[in-house]
Amino acid sequence: MIVKFRMPKLRLTFIKSSMLRELLMTFIATTLSIVLTFGTAHFIDEKNKKALGRQTAMMVIHDMDNTIELLKALAKEEELANEMARYIIEHYDMIDSIDEDTIWTLSDYLTDDSNEDRFYKFDESTEKVFLSSQESWKNIDNAVFIDAVQDFYTERHEYFDVINKSPYWRKPISSEIYYQYLMEHSDQRYNAPEMLKQYMENKEVMYYLDNASFRQSSFSNIAESLQHYSDLCKFTIGITDEELEEYVKNCERKGRNIKDNELIGKWVSWNTESRYNSYEFFEDHTYKETFINHFSYPLYIGRMDIISTSCGTWQLEGDSLCMSLEPNHSYKIDHSHIKAKPGKEKEVEDYIKEIEEMCKQKEEEKNKKKDITESYGATINPTGNKIEFVMVELDESGKKQTQTVYFSRANENHNHNDNENQNENQKGN
Repeated sequence: MIVKFRMPKLRLTFIKSSMLRELLMTFIATTLSIVLTFGTAHFIDEKNKKALGRQTAMMVIHDMDNTIELLKALAKEEELANEMARYIIEHYDMIDSIDEDTIWTLSDYLTDDSNEDRFYKFDESTEKVFLSSQESWKNIDNAVFIDAVQDFYTERHEYFDVINKSPYWRKPISSEIYYQYLMEHSDQRYNAPEMLKQYMENKEVMYYLDNASFRQSSFSNIAESLQHYSDLCKFTIGITDEELEEYVKNCERKGRNIKDNELIGKWVSWNTESRYNSYEFFEDHTYKETFINHFSYPLYIGRMDIISTSCGTWQLEGDSLCMSLEPNHSYKIDHSHIKAKPGKEKEVEDYIKEIEEMCKQKEEEKNKKKDITESYGATINPTGNKIEFVMVELDESGKKQTQTVYFSRANENHNHNDNENQNENQKGN
């Protein structure tokens, strides 16, 4: 008997096993790919949301700090103006000999030059952006922070509403009174000392001055109260002063560092009917500044120009422009373009003499000073045709005040106007 053995189909079994293994590996690989793709995307998305939330938080905290600094500045203004007022009251009989800047500062302090209901204002742009964006709240995802910000904005409005409606803050010389004074003296030059003499002893002025210390303490107390919210927000989110300072610096930086060869040439900041200002930088690292004021006045027809020039040396250091001003200031007056109105010839003549004397004193004062070196933040825009100067100065309280000026590279029109001014000045002299 012949026994037949059935051989196992090893090849088929092997093939089936390989297919199952491949299918399993493909499934696992696909699943891992999906998990990694969506997991990574979710991680990146969460990271971006956190970064955006942090940026928004710093934007809001910076807005808080700006309001607090504004209130502190207003408190300091009250203190300084009150000191000026008391000094003038004590030297009332010598008011004509008091420093002109002091007179003008006090005049501005007492006069309301606004026709609006709100004299004291603040920037609401950040507040509107934050409160109108639910997405900002989601990105921050911190209930304590959100509540603190809302409370800050609510209190800020309440404080400023009280200030703008309270009689303690009402300016004693209204815009209408100021206007009427100018109308009554339209045939004369505006005289701040005479105006102060006329209104200084009014009960409204005295009431306003008597409450200067109250306004000062109120501004300081409000600033201290709002400071709590800024500190709370920084603590809650974990934002340091250094981080906030870097954020502010990055926000303010709008261009890139300037190269020496890019700065060389003429740059103009103002070229209008009232004034002209230009800087010309030379390859030997010297510069020349020209400033022209075009004065119009009711006593005459046309304009009178006061031309100020100064020179010095310059040096670029990173994002800073260091300028050393030499004591070689020059002031010139060109009154060849004006004509006195009928009957005002003598007054115009006296006015010109007064301006000439003032310019002579200014020139002597500036030329007595030694070389002055000042540093400005300086950047240039992508087109290379505009530069930004950021000037930081200290006020009387020692607080930094920032002023930004933009210059455009002089084109043919600028050069033409500059040459025209110089030619006319030469004719006038």
